Amino acid sequence: MRASSILLTTVFKPFGVDDRYGRRENVAEVLAAQVTRAQGIFTPRMWHATTGLHVVAANAGVPATVLEWPSLAEFEQELRQEHYDYVGISFIPCTVPKMRAMVEVVRRVSPRSRIVLGGYGTVVPHLDVLVEPDHICRGDGIRYLRNLLGESPEFAFRHPVVTTWIYQFLGLHTFPQPIGHIATGLGCAYGCDFCLTSAFFDCRYQPFLRSGSERFALIQAQARECRITDFWLMDENLLVDEGRAEELRSAAREHVQDSVNYNLDMIWSSADTVRRTGAEALAEMGVTSVWIGYESGVADYPKNRSIDFLALIDELAGYGINTLLSCVPFDDRHDEMSWESDLQAILRCGQAYTQFMPLSPLPTTKLYATLEAQDRLLEEIPLEERHGLTGLAHAHPRFSLRRSRELVQEAFEREYAKNGPSVLRILENRLRGYRTFQGSTSPVLRKRSASLGAALRKKAGFLLAMRSLVRECHRDRVAHVVEGFRAEFGTDFMNGLAAGAERLVGQVNSALDRRGGTETETLQPETRRTPYRPDDHGAPAAMRAPRGAQ
Repeated sequence: MRASSILLTTVFKPFGVDDRYGRRENVAEVLAAQVTRAQGIFTPRMWHATTGLHVVAANAGVPATVLEWPSLAEFEQELRQEHYDYVGISFIPCTVPKMRAMVEVVRRVSPRSRIVLGGYGTVVPHLDVLVEPDHICRGDGIRYLRNLLGESPEFAFRHPVVTTWIYQFLGLHTFPQPIGHIATGLGCAYGCDFCLTSAFFDCRYQPFLRSGSERFALIQAQARECRITDFWLMDENLLVDEGRAEELRSAAREHVQDSVNYNLDMIWSSADTVRRTGAEALAEMGVTSVWIGYESGVADYPKNRSIDFLALIDELAGYGINTLLSCVPFDDRHDEMSWESDLQAILRCGQAYTQFMPLSPLPTTKLYATLEAQDRLLEEIPLEERHGLTGLAHAHPRFSLRRSRELVQEAFEREYAKNGPSVLRILENRLRGYRTFQGSTSPVLRKRSASLGAALRKKAGFLLAMRSLVRECHRDRVAHVVEGFRAEFGTDFMNGLAAGAERLVGQVNSALDRRGGTETETLQPETRRTPYRPDDHGAPAAMRAPRGAQ
C-alpha cells in the first residue's frame, strides 16, 4: 500500500553533555568541535542543516517531514500529533545510544510506524541485533526510500532550499545570514583507507547535478529567489571532474553581466585537483574557501604526492581563497618526533582553518579491516566515545589513549597561539584577494572586487575591535591588517568606525562578565521542522532563521 507520509529525523539533543546517551566533547557544531576549538569567542557559533535528510525528503515522492535536533520529548510529541507510516532516523556511530532510545519511543508511541535507520551509523556491526529495526538504508537514501515506498526509480531530481545560520559571534547574537547548502553528489572514488565516505558508497561517485551549468543555475536561482549570497557545495571532491569544474567557471564568465554575485564559501576537494584547477579559475567560479585533506606527512596518499602545501595555500590566499587544512594525527608511522615534525609543517602553512581529527577506524573502511585483523580495535570503548574528536580509540604502537588526547588538544592550542584567530586570517586573505581582483583583466574578478570591497567595509569595525579582544601576541598582526584596510578604504573611513568598535568591545566584555568570564559555552541547536510535499518546489520553512540558543 502506498505510504501516506514519512518522518525523517536527526537524533535528539542535548549535545555536548555527559549523560547516558553521549559525551561532552561531541557538540553539534563542526567548527567548535573540530576546527576552532581553542579560539574561544572567535569561533562562529552555528548549527549545520542536515542536508541529506532535506534532499531525500524533497525527492521521496510522498509527503515527508524533516525534524532536526528535537529533544526526546519533542520527538515523542511529533509522533503523537502526526501519523507516520515510516520513521527514518539518521545517526552516526557515536550517536547509536540516542538512536536506540528513539527506536524505543517509536515502538511505544507509534507502533504501526515502520522504522528505517540511515546515515553513517548503519555501518556499526550487528546493528539489527542492537535495535531490531524494520529497514536499514546504507548508501543512497533517495533511491532506497523511493523503492521502499513503491515510487518509480525514474524521477527529476529536485534540490530544496537548505540553510545553515551563523547566529552568534564574539559571544553576541548576530543578525542571522543564511548559508545555502547544495549537495552536488555522493561518494568519492579516491578510496583513502580511513575514509568512511568512500567506503559507504563503494568508492563510487554518484552525481545529483550532472554538469557545472546545472550547478551554476541552481546557485543563481537560490541567490535570486531567497537572497542567499553564500553557499557550501556539499561534495567530497568537487573538482575531480575537470569538465564539470570548467563548465561552472565558463557559466560564471558567460553570465558575468546578468548574474547575481555569490560566494562558494566552502567546497571540498583534494590537493591534486585544487592545484590542477588553479587559484584564478577557482576565484572565477566564486570559491572563497576550500577544505583540503593534508592528512599526514608520513602517509603516502596519491592525492598529496608532490604537493607543496605552503605554496598552494599562499597561491589560493593571493586570490582571497581561504584554506581549511584537515590533518590526521597518529598514523602508525607517527612517534613523538615525527608528529612534532608534521605539526611544525602544518603550522607553517598559515591556512585559515585547521582540523585535527585523530585517525579513527570506522567499520567498512580499509583501516578498520586492517586493525581488526591485527586485533587492535578496542571494543571496550563505548560507541558514544568513539567520536574521533579528542584522541585514539584503537591501540597504537607508540601513543597511549591519554597521550593522544593531550597531543590533540595541544595541537589546537599551538595552532591558535601561532596563527591567531581564523577570522583574522580570513580578513587578511580577503584583503589580498580584493587587491588581486582590482588589478585583474578578468571581467568576473573585476565584478567580484566590488562586492568583496563592500563586504570588507562591513567587517572593518569588527577588525578595529579585534585590537582589544585578541591576545597581546596577536595585536601586531591585527595592526598590520588594519593598516591594509586604511590603505584601501581611507583613514577617514576607518576613523569613523572607531566609536562603534569601542562599543562592540564593551558589549563583548559585558557578555563575558555575565558568564563569569567563560569564553565559550555549550549551546543547543534549535529544533526545526520542515514539511515537504511532492508537488512543491522546496522548503520555505528551511529558510527560517533560528531564534537563538535554547
